[in-house]
Amino acid sequence: MTKLADVGAERAVLAGLFRYGLDGHTEVSDIISSNTFTIISNQIIYNCAEHAIKHNPKFDIPVFLSSAHALGVSDQFKEKTELEYLRSLNNYPIELANLRGQAKKIKKLEIARIYQDRLKQAHSDIGQINGTETVDEIVSKAERPIFDLSRQLAQGEERPVKIGE
Repeated sequence: MTKLADVGAERAVLAGLFRYGLDGHTEVSDIISSNTFTIISNQIIYNCAEHAIKHNPKFDIPVFLSSAHALGVSDQFKEKTELEYLRSLNNYPIELANLRGQAKKIKKLEIARIYQDRLKQAHSDIGQINGTETVDEIVSKAERPIFDLSRQLAQGEERPVKIGE
């Protein structure tokens, strides 16, 4: 089974944070989190960038590394390859107007991965059926993970509200 990921889009989002700081974070923070990234080092970079932005709306690599130290993950960036990756993010050409689209892409992939995991669990649960269950119980084992996740996702969406509210 293929890994539902787009490493290029992840890189573009991180580069947008480096390039645009708070403005970039504002574009994407409502739809993604560190869990949206598939590569652990990208998750760490996102957390450090978020921390850096809270203290400096437009940060650079030294401020980023200071945030990594404050978060206790500075060892992650001691190797030359990781520092080169940070420099490449800092120089990656992405327009602010494209940043949200890349974030949406990796968010959709995250949702697909979550559904994939839930369906695997449902498959396992159905495999435990021994024939004494009711039809409703069997159907519930298949449907419940999907309905629960759909409900969670719907709660996270912005809903229309009355202007008075």
